[in-house]
Amino acid sequence: MNNFLQILVLIRFHNLLLGAGAVFVAAYLLDATYNLLLIQCMLIVITSMAIGYITNDILDKPSDLVNHPQRPLVVGNIKYRGTLFILIFIWFCLLFNINMWALFFLLMVVVPLLSLYNLYLKKLPLIGNIIISFLLGAVFVFTELMLFNTFHQL
Repeated sequence: MNNFLQILVLIRFHNLLLGAGAVFVAAYLLDATYNLLLIQCMLIVITSMAIGYITNDILDKPSDLVNHPQRPLVVGNIKYRGTLFILIFIWFCLLFNINMWALFFLLMVVVPLLSLYNLYLKKLPLIGNIIISFLLGAVFVFTELMLFNTFHQL
């Protein structure tokens, strides 16, 4: 059970709940019907976030040894590779039947920005904050693209 709790800490479960909530807020603002497509959208958002958090922790491990010694990867009692593999597999499975614009936005805008942030931009105070703000707003745009294949309402 301790390993399960460490995985929840690793993927920052509380933030994933906020991401899922943002998808539901977007759906509410769009007057969308609550269906399997909405659940798929929510799962894509939370798996994307979880993969981003794990990647961030992997890249930050040297600095976390000093700044956040309680993080699961620093403590070393968690096998993150299996968790990351499972999340990436689920993420790819969820992407199979989404529309072209949602897929394009996710793969050509969100993933590159998240990767650039994790690798380089988080060290730049204002730019890093702007990128994170954009990625948060991207949840609403992605939800609209996913549900309605448009991006003009949100």
